[in-house]
Amino acid sequence: MMRWLPVALVGVGIALVNFTLINLISATMAYRFETAMAYLEERGKLLRGLGVLLAFDAAYIGGAAAGVALVAPMAAGSGLPELRGYLNGTRVPGLLRLRTFVVKLLAIAFVIAAGLPLGREGPMGYLGAAVGAFVFNTPALRRLVVDERAHRATARRAVLEGEKRLLITM
Repeated sequence: MMRWLPVALVGVGIALVNFTLINLISATMAYRFETAMAYLEERGKLLRGLGVLLAFDAAYIGGAAAGVALVAPMAAGSGLPELRGYLNGTRVPGLLRLRTFVVKLLAIAFVIAAGLPLGREGPMGYLGAAVGAFVFNTPALRRLVVDERAHRATARRAVLEGEKRLLITM
């Protein structure tokens, strides 16, 4: 029963990350468009409104690029090739760190809100793997899973010992 707890927490965590990402994208896009529309609706402020829109795009893209370049270079790209390498046994330093997770989440939100042709599906694969790593590396849950594995191993040994005694007595 308790072995399903970490799996359920990973599912809930991924859902919360996706919910946060969608709301962050929506809020940043809404703010960008509302501010630009305020200038566009005023008479004769067309160029100023377009300038505001371009300034928001430049700020969003520049902020995402600066975060990736200066804070967490591992946040570049979708993260799927790095995860594939990690799962195949390659050591990838900095891949599943909280800093990389936060920078990738914010960078994806800002880049999509700026209107660049990027989907959130690839990066969500990385974000889901990071949530799984965070959940399964929590000390309390690690003890829970290890304790249950030890209990199952003890039960398995008891069954094997019982079978050995049964075979010896025959």
